Amino acid sequence: MRLYGLQAGLLLAVLLCGGSQAQSPMPPIPNRPISDRQLQSSMPGVVTVNPMPGSKVRQDFLMRAEMERQRKQREERLKQLADDSERLTALASQLQQEIKVVSTAPVLPVASIKKADEIERLAKRLKQNLRGPA
Repeated sequence: MRLYGLQAGLLLAVLLCGGSQAQSPMPPIPNRPISDRQLQSSMPGVVTVNPMPGSKVRQDFLMRAEMERQRKQREERLKQLADDSERLTALASQLQQEIKVVSTAPVLPVASIKKADEIERLAKRLKQNLRGPA
């Protein structure tokens, strides 16, 4: 009788501890897609799960995300164009003033030549950005 109680205790301990190590843990519940009707009936404006691939709601979501990404890129490009054009006009006016000051000298200073090179680089970059993304 005592042996029976010991066996029952061991069996209970094995069961409570998860059994043998050969057993794998319970597999996770798969993320099942939901239908358009289920998604639309849930909270409006909040998407908490992935809709079915190829569904109209998913296509709309992907289209809106792509449009938002393009809008941000366009805004960033326009800001860069504005900054570059301001820098270009400032450098050009500085170079013009330097040339007026040293107009009698036979050779321009090295600083003026470096400014002219920077103006050229900025002008090329502006021209490429005005043409649009490649």
